[in-house]
Amino acid sequence: MKRLLLLVFAFILSTTSTQSQNINTNPFWKGEITLSDGTEKSGLVRVPNNPKQKMVVFKISEKGKVQKIKRDDVASVVVYSESGNSYRYENTPAILNMKREKPSRKSLLLVSAKNDYVTFYVESGAYKVDKKSGELSLIYRYIQGQDFPVVVYYIKKRDRQVANLFFMTGHLGGIKKGTKLHLTEDPDLVERVLKKELKKKDITEIIDIYMNTTDSL
Repeated sequence: MKRLLLLVFAFILSTTSTQSQNINTNPFWKGEITLSDGTEKSGLVRVPNNPKQKMVVFKISEKGKVQKIKRDDVASVVVYSESGNSYRYENTPAILNMKREKPSRKSLLLVSAKNDYVTFYVESGAYKVDKKSGELSLIYRYIQGQDFPVVVYYIKKRDRQVANLFFMTGHLGGIKKGTKLHLTEDPDLVERVLKKELKKKDITEIIDIYMNTTDSL
């Protein structure tokens, strides 16, 4: 089966305080919204900037009336940068646990890689369109001295109802724990990670290798 790898470029990891308001100043990009009932809307979408934002903002054309759609009613959002790169968000339940599969509130997570068998998501405090590159960036938001900035990677296989934690920066289990638990379909890859041939800095390569392994499953 053909692999769909949605491009996520120019991740700029910076730090800002959660005490500042998270106002969505992202631009409108061409895009599509798929609602939970299967209805599709095409037009201009304000690039989502927060996994927990309550509304997705949409208009049919540049001069069209702005519509606000409840995130709870949204299944997915795809937006296209001016250079043609696509970014897909899916409103999916996710939990910060590697094993459990329990009901959870949904979050608008950014897809980093996807095929018919598995989807990887990445989540940060905010998704921001960088003015220089014109692409989407990840921004840390945290309270200095009280917590620390993290980027979270989730994995959701075809038979799962929720997305589970795969890797989180600063997590005690590092990349080894998530790889050993979740990437069992590729024993060679697991062995390379356990032997430290591939480390957390190689997470993009690890995901790419696993996507190729599971492409036909």
